[in-house]
Amino acid sequence: MHISKSLRIFALAAFGAVIVLGVPPAAARNQALPHSRSATGATADATTWPQSPNWLRKLMAEARSHSTSTISPEITIGNFANCPPLPAGDDPTQSICVLIHITGGTLQIGATNQTINRNITISLADGVDSTGTTTLIPGVFKSPPMPVLGGIFENPLVDKIVQTDPNLQLSVKPIGVGMQADPTGNTIVILSQKIKALNPVFGSTCFVGSNQTPIVLDPTFGTTNPPPPNQPESGHLDSVSLVGNEIVAIGTVVDNAFAAPAAAGCGPADSLDRVVNAVGGLPSPAGTNNAVFQVTAELIQYSNI
Repeated sequence: MHISKSLRIFALAAFGAVIVLGVPPAAARNQALPHSRSATGATADATTWPQSPNWLRKLMAEARSHSTSTISPEITIGNFANCPPLPAGDDPTQSICVLIHITGGTLQIGATNQTINRNITISLADGVDSTGTTTLIPGVFKSPPMPVLGGIFENPLVDKIVQTDPNLQLSVKPIGVGMQADPTGNTIVILSQKIKALNPVFGSTCFVGSNQTPIVLDPTFGTTNPPPPNQPESGHLDSVSLVGNEIVAIGTVVDNAFAAPAAAGCGPADSLDRVVNAVGGLPSPAGTNNAVFQVTAELIQYSNI
C-alpha cells in the first residue's frame, strides 16, 4: 500500500471536511463509525488528481458507491502509540501515520491454510522529510502466535488428539522483516515477512522465510495479476469514513502472486527440515499461494496525534 505526496493533500482536505461537516475533532477516538460522517462526498474530487496513487483512486471511487453504508471496526481505533516517531526536523503537518489492522482472513502457503485468528498490527509513516524528500518510515509489525488447527499434522481430524500433547501442538508467528513503498502505486505498502513455527520438537529456529529470502506480500484492494495456475482475485472496500481527525477504511485486501521459500532451522541440526517441507508443501512457487486479509486501516496526520 503506497502513499504519495497527494495523499497528504487528500488528508488535509478530509480533515478540513471534518470542520465543514460539523464533526467535532474530539469525536475521533474510540467512537463507533455509524456516528461519524462518510468521507465520500467531501473528497470525491481526490480521485481526479493526476498524482493520486492508483489505490487511492480506486479506494475513493468504491467509497462513493458505498455512500449509504458505514461499517464499525472490529478493533478499537484511535490509539496511535504504534506510530513510528518522525526524525528530528520533519514537519508533522507533512507526514501521515498509517495503522493497518489485520483482523481476520486466511494465509494459504503450499499445503498449509492458516486462519488468521489473532489480530496483526502494522504501522508506518509517510511524509516529506526536512530536505523535501518523500520518505516511508517503517513502524511495528505486531502479531501474537496463532494456533494451527491439527497441530504439526495440519489436519483438523486430529485436532483433539494433538491438543493433549505439547510436542504435537503447533503455532505460527508472522515476523516482519521489511516494508517498502509499492513503485506502481497500486497498494499502500509491500510487506516482507518470515513465519516462525512454534513447537518444542522443531526448536526455536524453525522459519519459513528469512531476512535474506522473505515472503513478500503486496496486498491490494484491487485485482491481482498472478502467474498460473492462480487466477486474478479482487479485494474490496466496504467503508471509508472520517472519524474525528482520522480516516478509517475497512475492507478486504488480497495477494495471490507471491512465492514462499522452504522452511529451515527445524529440529536438532535442521534434521526436521525435510519433514516440515514435505508436510507443508514447501517451497511453494508464485501462483500457488493466497492471502486474504480483512483489514481496518487508520490514517492520521502527525500534527493531529
